[in-house]
Amino acid sequence: MELMYSSTDLTGGTVHTRLLDDGTLDVVKGIRSGDLAGTGERNVMADADGNFIIGTGSGGSSLWEEDEDNIYRSSGNVGVGVSNPEKKMHVGGDLFVQTNLGGLIFGFPNNGNQWRYSTRSQGADLQLETKLDGSSSFLTRFRMFQGGEFQFGPSSNTSSWVHVLNNSTITKPLLKLEEDGDDFSRLEFKNTESDAFWHIAGIAKDGANGGQNSRLNFYFRNDQGASNRMAITGDGDVFVNGSIVHNSDARLKKNIKNLDYGLDEVLRLQPKSYLWLDDRSSGKRCLGLIAQEVQQIIPEIIYEEVDGENTLSLSYTQLIPIVVTAIQDQQLIIEEQSEKIVNLEERLQRLEARITK
Repeated sequence: MELMYSSTDLTGGTVHTRLLDDGTLDVVKGIRSGDLAGTGERNVMADADGNFIIGTGSGGSSLWEEDEDNIYRSSGNVGVGVSNPEKKMHVGGDLFVQTNLGGLIFGFPNNGNQWRYSTRSQGADLQLETKLDGSSSFLTRFRMFQGGEFQFGPSSNTSSWVHVLNNSTITKPLLKLEEDGDDFSRLEFKNTESDAFWHIAGIAKDGANGGQNSRLNFYFRNDQGASNRMAITGDGDVFVNGSIVHNSDARLKKNIKNLDYGLDEVLRLQPKSYLWLDDRSSGKRCLGLIAQEVQQIIPEIIYEEVDGENTLSLSYTQLIPIVVTAIQDQQLIIEEQSEKIVNLEERLQRLEARITK
């Protein structure tokens, strides 16, 4: 059985209540308290004796405090789905951020440096953005597209599965592969239809013979075997299946002229034997030329290193065409001398024939 009551408060309004069978007083409509009057909304809670605690006054308050339109807690942790929260906010379950209204922001307050997780394309693509201290805008640093593509940098779209957009320098490349230890760093190319694969493997060395021992290898393996198909050393030499090759296509060159150097210049070169000041020769005498001496004869094959000491390097590869020209010059001399010898022999034979008559 339910009993309905009604009464009128001091302002003339009517409070509708009913008493339920279990003794509960059900307030249907129209309850208010003068203690709640004031500026802004009020928090209402009960103490251990069942008494209402209203607002945030000094005589006892709600767990929450208010500051104009904001409410906050000055101490303790808040748990959602957990009874013993371990952090300031502890959610026991999924946390949903509706990204068409905002994102999840990390960083410093008062317009400091910040990062923001958000989405675009109606939630399809995940993006990570950053805002500099004092700035009012976020810049995209990373995106993961719903189709599986990755983008690094502020590009608005991708043209590959991994798209890196930024400016690079010698000290900060767009992509870096660094081996942990003294070995090659490797990049692999293959497909799912075969066990064959390509590796591009690079290693860089310091110190003695660093240029010769530093190399970029193009390695291939299939069911017939494996080997390096091509290698480029730090000295600039290119090896293809054991041969040293250089790009020499005429279509890549212009202003082509015959060499002015030849036999005269080669005869002026003074090959030497020597020991290196560092340990690269391991006590064994080396054979070669002195760059300063060659520079006085053939300056085009001498290069000045930007190493703080302006040391000189010599391109033995570019010396080869000069040696070829020298051999050709020498061959012309030999042919001319051979012709003279033949003429002299013929004259000698004629003289001998006259004497014997």
